[in-house]
Amino acid sequence: MKIVIGLGNPGEQYENTRHNAGFMAADSVCLRYSLPAFSMKGQTMISSGEIEGERVYILKPISFMNLSGSAIAPLISMNKISNKDVIVMHDDLDIECGKVKAKMGGSSRGHNGLRDIDRVIGSDYYRVRIGIGRPALKPLVSSYVLSRFSDDQMEKINSAIDEISENISKILHGNINEFVKAVGKMQL
Repeated sequence: MKIVIGLGNPGEQYENTRHNAGFMAADSVCLRYSLPAFSMKGQTMISSGEIEGERVYILKPISFMNLSGSAIAPLISMNKISNKDVIVMHDDLDIECGKVKAKMGGSSRGHNGLRDIDRVIGSDYYRVRIGIGRPALKPLVSSYVLSRFSDDQMEKINSAIDEISENISKILHGNINEFVKAVGKMQL
């Protein structure tokens, strides 16, 4: 059993905002693999099914970004999911808009959703980092991540998310290097 988590904030006012890139990726994975519609369980929207032979849960914590770990902890604990079977998809300010990077483990680097997940399960899980770029002025970061993408940026994000969903099975099968190569090709 694997768990794929898309990070974001609930509510219409946050749809298509930079901080919701993870939610957008989770939606795309469900759509690509014809998984059922999300249903509520506690503080999490959940879909489940099979992706290329792997049984998966797709989660969207709706507890707001800062409490993402608390929202996912019950499902991880109840199903005795190992951290190596957890994949978190999230926005990243330090990556150019539309580029994707992935790694196992690491620091939260100031990302509040990751910080809360680290607090609850530790830091050794897969991270799919979706680049949203950084605003020119540091004080604008909080309003920047909660703002919507421009049309040009949205096109780049949609392309990146398509690549993520098309190649997510590589990480599900433990082949993060193949995933990085596959999503990297579209970024050349």
